[in-house]
Amino acid sequence: SPLAYSLQPVSAAPLAAGGAVLTFLGTDANGYAMTFDPTAKAPWTPPAALLTGGQPLTVAPTVAAGICGADAIAAVVQPAGVELVTLASGTWSPPAAPVSGTAAMSFATVATTP
Repeated sequence: SPLAYSLQPVSAAPLAAGGAVLTFLGTDANGYAMTFDPTAKAPWTPPAALLTGGQPLTVAPTVAAGICGADAIAAVVQPAGVELVTLASGTWSPPAAPVSGTAAMSFATVATTP
């Protein structure tokens, strides 16, 4: 897919049953995610936008394994602050309100513990 190109490093996290998710900054300045299912005929999904209608991004989104019912969680740096989105059952959630106090951030990462 033409959207699956990035000039920046990607972020990856494990999913259940040997799967994986990766996030990246597309060359069109939008954040994308792809999931990997080793049992699927086409193991990688096409790139899916993490946010719609957002500002162009300047840094790649980061991803970590999910907790509390989410398969994964991603952090996306927007001018208004860092927004978090979660992956559950193959669908990314709408972004949560920007995390308080993050409007001046130029980079963010996300991590979880079991």
